Amino acid sequence: MSWPARAAAAVDRFRSAIRDDGTVAVEGGMENEHLKPLHLSPRPGTPSRALFGDETIAADVDRLEREQLDDGGWDFHFLHFSPGQTVEWRGVVTLGAIRTLRDHGRA
Repeated sequence: MSWPARAAAAVDRFRSAIRDDGTVAVEGGMENEHLKPLHLSPRPGTPSRALFGDETIAADVDRLEREQLDDGGWDFHFLHFSPGQTVEWRGVVTLGAIRTLRDHGRA
C-alpha cells in the first residue's frame, strides 16, 4: 500500500473519534479536555484535512487568533502542574500557533 493510501486509511479510521463540533475528547485528561481541529490538522493540504470542512477550519483559525494573550503568546489547555512546565509549554504552543496562523495566511 502506498504512503498516500495508508494516510487516507488512517484518516478514515480516525473519523469516528471526531465529535460533531470537530473535537476529540482526551480520555484521562482534565474535565472537558479535548483536541480541536487545528490540533489534529494544523496545516492545509495534508491528508488529515479531509476530516474537516472549510468552515470548521476557518472557525478554528478564528478561535486561535482570539486566544492570543496580551503578552503576545498563547496558553495551553491541559494541566499546568509547575511553573517551569508552564513556561516551556507556553513557548511550544506559541510557536505552533504562529506557524499555524502563518500557514493559513493570518500572520
